[in-house]
Amino acid sequence: MRSVCLVGVFALSVVCGVLRAGPLEPPGAPVASTMKTIDQVEPRIPLSAETAPGDSTSIYRITSPGSYYLTEDLIGVVNKHGIVIDAPRVSIDLNGFAIVGPSGPRQGAFDGIRSVVVMRGCSIRNGSVRDWSGSGVNVPQVSQSNSDAILVTDVAAISNTGRGIGVTANSTIIRGCSAAFNGQDGIRATQSIVTDCVTFRNDGAAIAIEASDCRVEGNLCHKSDNGIRVTGSGNVITGNKCSGNTVNWVIFGGNFYGPIINRAGVATASVVVDAAAGTLGTTDPHANFTH
Repeated sequence: MRSVCLVGVFALSVVCGVLRAGPLEPPGAPVASTMKTIDQVEPRIPLSAETAPGDSTSIYRITSPGSYYLTEDLIGVVNKHGIVIDAPRVSIDLNGFAIVGPSGPRQGAFDGIRSVVVMRGCSIRNGSVRDWSGSGVNVPQVSQSNSDAILVTDVAAISNTGRGIGVTANSTIIRGCSAAFNGQDGIRATQSIVTDCVTFRNDGAAIAIEASDCRVEGNLCHKSDNGIRVTGSGNVITGNKCSGNTVNWVIFGGNFYGPIINRAGVATASVVVDAAAGTLGTTDPHANFTH
C-alpha cells in the first residue's frame, strides 16, 4: 500500500511540474482586432440628403471633396437639377443606377449632373442619365481658370432635351460612353480625348469638338444630324466610323485625320471559311470609315 502511494505522489509531482513549465505572463504587445470598421470596408460617401443636402435648384448638392456613390436610382424633381457639383476633387460612382428626370412635361433646362465650380481631379462613371429637360451631364468651363483632369467613363446619356454629355472644360477624358436620342449633341468636348464611345439618333452633332488639341478616336456615330463635327483646329481624328447621319463628317481646316474611307453600299460576300481577304479598302491603321 505504501508503494502505491509513493508512486501516486511521484506521478502527481511530474504532472504538476509539466503544468508549471509554461510562462504565466501575457504577451507584451496588446492583442489587436482583425475586424474592419464600416469606413474601412466602404470608405466612400453614399449620396443622400444628409451627405449632400439639396437646395432650391438641386436634389443633391456636393459641397465637399470626396468619393460619392449612389445607392439607388435618383428620380428628378420639377425645376431642380439632379446632382450639382459645387466642389473640386469630387468622384461620383453612379454604381449602375440611373439619374432620371421628373415625369410629365419638361420645364426649363435642368441637368442630371451639373458642375458650377472649376473642377479638378473629378470623375463621373458607371450609370445612366436620362430624360432631363437640360443635359444629361453638363460640365462647362465656368471661368478663365480652366478645369482639368476630369474623367467621364461608362455613362449612358439617353433622351435628354439638351446634350447627352457636354464637357467643355479642358483636359477631359470621355471613354466608353453612349449617347442616344438626345435633343442636341450626343457628346461635346473641348481640349480632351473622346474614345470608344457610341452615339445614336441625336439631333445635334453626334460628337462636336469646339476647341483645339483634341483626340477623337475609335468612336461609332450613327443616324444623327452630324456624325463627327470638328469646328476647331489641331484635332487628331482616327479610327472612327460614321453611318446613316445626315452629314457624316464636318471637319474644319487645320486638323489632322486618317483617311476617310467610304464603304457605304459596298457589297461583300459571306464568309464561311477559314480565311478571307479583307474588305476595308485600306490597310491604314488610322483610317476613318463611312459605312
